[in-house]
Amino acid sequence: MAYQPFSSQGCALKMATTALPAVFATIDGAVGLDGPDGETEEIEVTDLASTRKAYILGLIEEGQIPFDVMYDPANAQQAELALAKSDRLVRNFKITMSNTDLSEIAFVGLVKKLSYSFQKGEAAKMKCSVRVTGALTITV
Repeated sequence: MAYQPFSSQGCALKMATTALPAVFATIDGAVGLDGPDGETEEIEVTDLASTRKAYILGLIEEGQIPFDVMYDPANAQQAELALAKSDRLVRNFKITMSNTDLSEIAFVGLVKKLSYSFQKGEAAKMKCSVRVTGALTITV
């Protein structure tokens, strides 16, 4: 199949409700997100006879997903992000792609960072970061 680039416009970060059955809702006001930015740890296995350092790969860390939203204190999903940071419990997240309704990256994460930005001449923003815990599930 030929390579098919697509616009990030229309992609969405969604977080599941804690009530059962869980329902995913878009985190409103997102202006961009990065990640997951994971990497695999390196384990040095150099011995005394080596002439160069040697490594093997260890556990995969899926990383973090930093994102910014235009802050709205009355928004339910943004309030849920703040609750997730304070209660320190995992939440289910997914990033849906704009190329199709089926492409997504699903993961469990912890809301690690929330900070607020109020700058002259700019919309109020909330800067967030979610730490992925466990494996990603990528659906194409």
